[in-house]
Amino acid sequence: MEERTNYTLLILICLLCTAMYGVSAEPSPASANAGTASDITEIPDEFSSFDLALRVNAEYAKPWCIRGLYLYELGRYEEALLAFNTAITLNPEFDEAWYHKGRSLYQLERYEEALLAFNTAIGINPSDANAWYNKGFTLDSIGLHEEAILAFDQGLGLNPALTDVFKNKVLTFYTIEDYDQAIEELGLTSKLNQISAKVWNDKGLALYNQYEYDKAIAAFYEALNLYPEYAEVYYNMGRIYYDLRMYEDALTGFETSIIYDPRYVLILRKNPEYAYVWFVKGVALDEHEQYEEAILAYEQALSVDNAYAEAWSHRGEAMFNLAKSRYTG
Repeated sequence: MEERTNYTLLILICLLCTAMYGVSAEPSPASANAGTASDITEIPDEFSSFDLALRVNAEYAKPWCIRGLYLYELGRYEEALLAFNTAITLNPEFDEAWYHKGRSLYQLERYEEALLAFNTAIGINPSDANAWYNKGFTLDSIGLHEEAILAFDQGLGLNPALTDVFKNKVLTFYTIEDYDQAIEELGLTSKLNQISAKVWNDKGLALYNQYEYDKAIAAFYEALNLYPEYAEVYYNMGRIYYDLRMYEDALTGFETSIIYDPRYVLILRKNPEYAYVWFVKGVALDEHEQYEEAILAYEQALSVDNAYAEAWSHRGEAMFNLAKSRYTG
């Protein structure tokens, strides 16, 4: 939930409002009853004339809304909320004020009130795509995921260029573990490949946990087609191949995960599967009388598990066989 404001433009609008609405010597009755927003301090000098215009012409809702936007951008959400409330009091049909009130309430984690504000804005102006988007985001935040998806759809129908709406819709499907629907949504665009790859990865993990290894591997390959440097996918493939006793492939998966994300070294150092696949590789090299490479493999296994007795034993045998081959050669 983020909107960017051009401060230079905002200042010009403020000064224009002052010029349009004028400044009189005595405050109007509406100004006297406007509430605590007129007591806000520490407004920069360039807003002094705008501040005065608000105090003496509080019957104008638009300047209050502009002031609220400025305070919102400063992160002063309580004060911004007061300004938006004043604008709404002056003009209850001011949809923009209701919309920004919802954003302020969201930032204050008052989600139910924020939802009411967005609904009111939509009721006044049903074609406001941003209001639909923020409604969806709020619904998603309070766990109403199905309703959030419907709101996102409304926002995208009004403005398909809202990529944040699209992204949050996909992530909502991901949250409710509807991976197929998330993938179908992502098929509409190629801009979010990494997000799509994560969905395929998580679908693969779900299949792996159901022991559907072939389908899981296929899902992981889909993830890699979208994001070839996805370290977690290689690690997960290593785990599947380990369970299938395809130890060479498992080792390839584990080692590739380290290439793309060195942090997997720390993960694998704590994983006995990693030690075992290195041990199995050592045994295979031993059988082909590749003793030097076998010794290195056993040492890799021991670097993960220094108490791996079988690896120590095979390393000793490989060193003996290496010395013997050199002597007889």
